[in-house]
Amino acid sequence: MDFAEEREELASFMRRLYERRLTTSTGGNASLRLGGGRMLITPSGGNKGATRPGDLIVTGPDGECTGGNSRPSMESGLHAAIYGKRPDVRSVMH
Repeated sequence: MDFAEEREELASFMRRLYERRLTTSTGGNASLRLGGGRMLITPSGGNKGATRPGDLIVTGPDGECTGGNSRPSMESGLHAAIYGKRPDVRSVMH
């Protein structure tokens, strides 16, 4: 699965946050729960104002990257822990 809709949604969200000055170019991260223990997350050090769907990384339940062209955010463990504790949470942004 390429999660095209989810990628577009999260990339668009990150660009809007940047445009509204709610994050800096490399500050903050966001992820989206995909199910099956997977999540879509912003890349480490990526420019949030220029985030494109293909920049986002899919990680599996073990943290292994299964999609994307770079490393996931260094806070991906934090995002995974939140999803593990809160099954009602669909997205994390900080």
